[in-house]
Parts: sequence; C-alpha cells; structure tokens
Amino acid sequence: MELVATSLWCVLKSRNNSVFRVILSNTTETVGSAEILYDNFNRWNTQSTKTTLEQMLTISQSWIPPAEGSLKFNVDGSFIEGSTDGVIAGICRDHKGNIITGFAKLVKGSSAAQVETLAIHEALQFSKDSKVSHDVICVE
Repeated sequence: MELVATSLWCVLKSRNNSVFRVILSNTTETVGSAEILYDNFNRWNTQSTKTTLEQMLTISQSWIPPAEGSLKFNVDGSFIEGSTDGVIAGICRDHKGNIITGFAKLVKGSSAAQVETLAIHEALQFSKDSKVSHDVICVE
C-alpha cells in the first residue's frame, strides 16, 4: 500500500511541476523518485528506528549548554541529491535550555555542504540582528 501511495504522490508532484513550474519530467524519473522515496520511508520507519520516550530523554540530556549569559544555536540542513531543493532548521537556547528562537525554511542549493552553510548563515544573521555577541553555533 505504501508503494502505491508513494507512486501516486510522485505522479501528482510530477504533474504539478509540469503545470505550474513548466518542468517536464519523464516516466523513468517519476518511477525512480517513487522508488527512492519508498526505500527511504522503509529505512527510517522500521520498529528498530522508532524513538522511545527513554531514548528522547537520553538525547536531550546529551545537549551541552553554553556558558551562562551565552546562547547556543544548533543548526542542521538537508539536501535532496539531484535537485536544488533543501531545508534548513535551527534552534537557539540559553544556558538553561530555554528556547529563545528557531527557524525552519526551504532553501535552494547545489550540495549538502552549501545547505549546511546556509543554516549557519541564518543563525549568524539572527546573532547580528539581535546584537547578541556571545553565540555558539553547533552544526548537526
């Protein structure tokens, strides 16, 4: 059932790209995209990869806070190989772990490294705009 849903999603996406973006794709690309999406879904949605509450608490305890009076930005980026689509996200916390701000946005890029760099740039831009001089930026 997941393969059917994934295939239909990719056909719809291909159709929308053709109609709204005038990006023509062929059947082989659409089927290939569906197979990759389906494989990724199965890889990351197995019982062994589901995070339990205990694992989440362990993960959150491993966060190392910045010095008192400083802020820490944890940023990450993801890039879809073979396209220009990427996404960046970041979360800013104080030394107590309180969330100060965060962001998530779609970006265009040509590599995973470039998308990661855009995430760092976004965090630096926040630091500049808020005139905070004691930021720590961590890339995941």
